[in-house]
Amino acid sequence: MPTERRLTEVLGSVHDGSPDIVICVDEDLGIVYANQTASARAGVSARDLIGVACHEALMACAVPCGVCRADEVFESGATLSYTGGADTHHPGAEIEHTWQPIRDDTGRVLCVLERIRVEVAPGCLTGPAGPSAAATVASPPRACGHLDTTPAILLTLDKEGKVTLINKTGCELLGVPEHDVVGHPLVEEFIEPSERAQCVEHFETLLTSAPRDVEPCENTIVRPDGSRRTIEWHASALHDEDGAVTGVVASGVDISRRKAAQSELVFHSWVLDQANDSVIVHTPEGVPVYANAKAAAMCAMSREALLGLEPFGWLAEGHRALPDAVQESLEVTGAAIYETLYRTADGHTTPVEVHATAMDADGRGLIAAAGRDISERKRTEHMMTRLAFYDSLTGLANRALFLDRLRHAAATKARANERLAVAFIDLDHFKAVNDTFGHRTGDAVLVEVAKRLSSVLRESDTLARLGGDEFTVLLEGVQSERDAELVASKLLEAIERPLRVAGNEIRLTGSIGIAIGAPSEGDDSATLLTRADTAMYRAKQSGRATFCLHEPAYSEDACERLTLSRDLHHALELGEFDVHFQPIVRVEDGRLRGAEAFVRWHHPSLGPIPPATFLPIAEESGLIGIIGDWVLKTAVARFATWRPRGLPHDARLTVNLSARQLSAHGLVDRIDALVREHDLSGDVLEFEITESTVMHETGVARETLAALRDLGVRTSIDDFGSGYSSLEQLLALGIDTIKIDQRFVRGLGRNVQSTAICRAVISMAEQLGLTVVAEGVETRVQAACLRAERCHEMQGYLVSPPLPASAAETLLTRDTIAHWKGHAHGASRIAPV
Repeated sequence: MPTERRLTEVLGSVHDGSPDIVICVDEDLGIVYANQTASARAGVSARDLIGVACHEALMACAVPCGVCRADEVFESGATLSYTGGADTHHPGAEIEHTWQPIRDDTGRVLCVLERIRVEVAPGCLTGPAGPSAAATVASPPRACGHLDTTPAILLTLDKEGKVTLINKTGCELLGVPEHDVVGHPLVEEFIEPSERAQCVEHFETLLTSAPRDVEPCENTIVRPDGSRRTIEWHASALHDEDGAVTGVVASGVDISRRKAAQSELVFHSWVLDQANDSVIVHTPEGVPVYANAKAAAMCAMSREALLGLEPFGWLAEGHRALPDAVQESLEVTGAAIYETLYRTADGHTTPVEVHATAMDADGRGLIAAAGRDISERKRTEHMMTRLAFYDSLTGLANRALFLDRLRHAAATKARANERLAVAFIDLDHFKAVNDTFGHRTGDAVLVEVAKRLSSVLRESDTLARLGGDEFTVLLEGVQSERDAELVASKLLEAIERPLRVAGNEIRLTGSIGIAIGAPSEGDDSATLLTRADTAMYRAKQSGRATFCLHEPAYSEDACERLTLSRDLHHALELGEFDVHFQPIVRVEDGRLRGAEAFVRWHHPSLGPIPPATFLPIAEESGLIGIIGDWVLKTAVARFATWRPRGLPHDARLTVNLSARQLSAHGLVDRIDALVREHDLSGDVLEFEITESTVMHETGVARETLAALRDLGVRTSIDDFGSGYSSLEQLLALGIDTIKIDQRFVRGLGRNVQSTAICRAVISMAEQLGLTVVAEGVETRVQAACLRAERCHEMQGYLVSPPLPASAAETLLTRDTIAHWKGHAHGASRIAPV
């Protein structure tokens, strides 16, 4: 360019006659001008130096600097200077460097002029030492030269590869004094043996090539103590005044740390590639900057393709942003856990649980997202839902799901002031089918009946199998009794059509009871189902193969329930209630974990009243809260008196908590005062709540249970699997324990479905860190199955029935732990205590 040509002319007119080495470099640190002194020192024409890298040119001039500050001048625009380095033609000479900016008309730094002045002091070496002289002539006095001031290794070699000069930095890196280096062959004595051949080849190339034709190289030096350092060298040939090659001058920089950092980075990347979890590092905006091999595999694309995706492009549609709660958690705590869907290039998705961590990379905010494939867990949850809420034989809703939908429908109709109906269906004389054709044929008949019943119902209706040959139907769009009767007629016709199963023609009839109610008038779900059941039995009594609508007179127990409701109001003040205690033991070794409190009612004239009879009445009459509070106070007081008498210190008291109690004002304060009164801590208590309580009292339950948790009180879900609660809700409530419904425990060892359900519950609880207690354990086989599935705890008649306080005290406070432990291994050795 004209400007550069003019610049060269101007610089040449000023500096070509200077005895100093003068060069000019551009922003890339390449030579754009070199004076005659520089070209003479390099042994080439000034034109041949144009374009050569600055450090290579200085090596050619035999003044390796080790410090280049031209780039600083480009940035700051200031003139800089430095005294130090070496002149390999005049070892010990004083070298002074000056860097000066040259600006254009606008003030921009166009290039940097470097002037190198060499001052040769008397008494210093004035030429390169030969091979023999290097071994005998003393090293130049350090005061005579400044080669020791540079942080790089500076050394010269003769044509045989022996060291003729080395600076202090070089001796320190080699780990030997100067007299053990000078005169010694560098390659044979200090270079890693496996690299020596390559080193010799490079050395010979230097002796025959121009400096600019030689690339930098790396070598490993071996110190006397066995340690190794990696050195990056820049070298060029030395020439005498006649231009003959006399040896090599080299400068080296220790890059061991950089190489170690690179190796560590490679190692860390390798380790991450071995991980079973995907790792994707991305910006807060979702731009991926790193992905390990597992992440690429999960997304079925190459790592390069993944890193080239749009923001959050590895996520499925509808998931391509961090949820607000996740962003807030990352900002506040630096971490978050959430679930999302990864996608593949062909559109398939994988459910993933992500553990995200906010990180800082040299001031750059990033998010490290470790994702684990939870497909199996999702399948397990789906299977649990199917097993817990759907009939395994027919695929229809089971009792739990039907009752839940009935409750929801009743609540909805109550708000809308509408009616609904429940039909209760029982197949007539179905036992004869099983007895005659066998249970396999009986099951096939039930499946066919389920299909026929479904075919005559609307999608809005709910058909359920309660068990055996009993079915129920929820009819939400009923306007009149006539509507219900038409549906019942269609159901009977579907049942009565002949069936052909396994080559046998089977004819069935059914009895149907129908209850129509207005939830707004107090007809709740339980009442409707009871009325439908009662009407069904009236249809049986009427000759079967028909249907009956419920009438008030059908309620045969109405009078009894009224009497019990009246007597319940006085039972507490008359002292008719008592609290029994049932031990809870560890399945693994029978060690006592605590006891559950049960209320018992001894009616003065009717005798013992089953809890299943009077507790629903207590719920309906509003007495359940008063009775529950009395049970809690009585049980805590008993437990406190047993502590000093031998009750294990870590034993916990489990008490049932009704929905009314859970929603009552001041519950937490009363619990706190109660445990303090008896000198107990909150962790002695565990409250059992039902799944229906979770469903209907979610907001209140979450706040109350959180406050109780702060006191140390634990929470368990009673009869897990018998309701329709959401796993998400259970986790949100901070549940500690899941109690497996005894109807599932009852089938252990006898049917596959019960075993599968128990296994799924235990597996899920283990993953979520929850304790599992099996209720109603009555046989050694059940206990053995629970132990095999690694269930944590159990209770039931196999260990002990619920006992009155006096008997429970004797059992729980005497030294019975060793007795249980001694009978815990092997199903045949477990016996009731």
